[in-house]
Amino acid sequence: MQPPQQKIELRPASQRELYSITAMTREFFPYTGFTFGTIVERMRNPDIQYFVALADGHTVGFVDLEMQANGDAKILGLAVLKEWQEKGIGKMLLEKAVDAAKENGAKNVVMLVAEDNATAQGLYGKFGFKKTGVLDRKLWDKTVLLYSKKL
Repeated sequence: MQPPQQKIELRPASQRELYSITAMTREFFPYTGFTFGTIVERMRNPDIQYFVALADGHTVGFVDLEMQANGDAKILGLAVLKEWQEKGIGKMLLEKAVDAAKENGAKNVVMLVAEDNATAQGLYGKFGFKKTGVLDRKLWDKTVLLYSKKL
């Protein structure tokens, strides 16, 4: 069990975290079908940024952000290992993504969240994200909500 006050490091992801990001993507976003190779290609894409949360050098969470042609930024995924949830790591990753969006000149940040994921919706609401729509198709048999925030 980790110490309660363990320091979490946030930084841009590197190739060292590829396996961890792939494993978390498969666990939390299985409907994407992303492979290790997919994550490698996404990390090479200059429009997509990955950030990781590390505890003692081990990846415990990540967020990926895409700058879109219309000037918006889209948070593509945010995941924290279950045993590390409710420790403020999701909040830290969300702050990092919003800050990166601002630094890249985005006017809005958008994201998708499953309708039954009340925890994530609560976190996003605390950061000023508002529900602005519903995806016209289900993902993984779930209704998906669109959230957005003006920067």
